[in-house]
Amino acid sequence: MTLSTLMTAVWQRLDEPADGTGYYSAFEIVAALNRAQRLFALLSLCLETSDSLTLTAGTTWYHLRDTFPDWLVPLRVTLSGAKIRPATVAQLAALNNSWEAQTGTISRYAHVGMDMFAAYPHPAGAGTSLTVVYARVPTALYIADDTPDIDAEYHPALVDGAIPFLRLKEGGQALESVLPLFQRFLECAGKAARSVRARSLDLRYDTMPAETITTDLSRALEVDAKRPSPWKVKE
Repeated sequence: MTLSTLMTAVWQRLDEPADGTGYYSAFEIVAALNRAQRLFALLSLCLETSDSLTLTAGTTWYHLRDTFPDWLVPLRVTLSGAKIRPATVAQLAALNNSWEAQTGTISRYAHVGMDMFAAYPHPAGAGTSLTVVYARVPTALYIADDTPDIDAEYHPALVDGAIPFLRLKEGGQALESVLPLFQRFLECAGKAARSVRARSLDLRYDTMPAETITTDLSRALEVDAKRPSPWKVKE
């Protein structure tokens, strides 16, 4: 599906004219579809790429988004084909209380927050380059012929995910009425995550998608407690 067909599907679901002259503009539709695709990629880690990271002499910490603008999380880090093992900052501190000052050949890496990356030990000189396989964010949909980066079988899920984001500005019953669509979107993301997880285990990746996707906004929306919440998704 292209951006144009996705936009048309959203407008049809919302019972709006498919030219942006209704309540929801073309800009809002595109933004919601991009938001849905980014969330899908985050939940499932279904998109990955590989690139080189050149380490700087005497430097322990790096902001990986400076090098990889589409960065999400690390999957595998290697040096000359040899796998570099992941560690937490606490583990590195327990191993060596002055680990941030240690120089040598990198044997561990730590990932903190969204893009902070630490090399231990860090190189004393130039010339060290790592190969980093990482989960990435999708390319933004912009022009009519753009196609989502996620697999084609999940393209319809973007329509399900975009509509609740659009209804947020209305809230109340308008938002509550489309919660089943978001449930279906999460179920599709969970299906993709299961497939990615199985492949990641085979490849011995360092980061896996979440095993269970569960969301409950019933209190925020003041849904009647006697009714089952539509915001429960289990794999």
